Amino acid sequence: MLLDLDSTLRSSQDAISHLKATFERQTIITKAVDVTDAAAIELAFADIAKTLGSIDVLICFAGIVGCVHAMDTTAQQWRKTLDVNTTGSFLCAQAAAKQMAAQGTGGSIVLTASISAHRGK
Repeated sequence: MLLDLDSTLRSSQDAISHLKATFERQTIITKAVDVTDAAAIELAFADIAKTLGSIDVLICFAGIVGCVHAMDTTAQQWRKTLDVNTTGSFLCAQAAAKQMAAQGTGGSIVLTASISAHRGK
């Protein structure tokens, strides 16, 4: 299950189609959700568990980066970056953990940095 904004999923349709063709024996489903919306995340993870039968692994590599020099980044731009990269990752991990606990099966949660962390301006 790939989670992202609807606009990002639409603009990534070619890449998603390529994944589906490459891994044709696997189920690859997309779900539009704003990771900064706690209520939407709770609903999304409940729906994911229902659709897939369980949630056993979460790999979270959400990340946005502004193409603005750090000295020119506004507080609003910085807050949006933190809201998606940090809060969004936390909300997804929290929702997955709650589902894993409810299932009684345990699971794995992996949080990783975006490739954008390699370079700052």
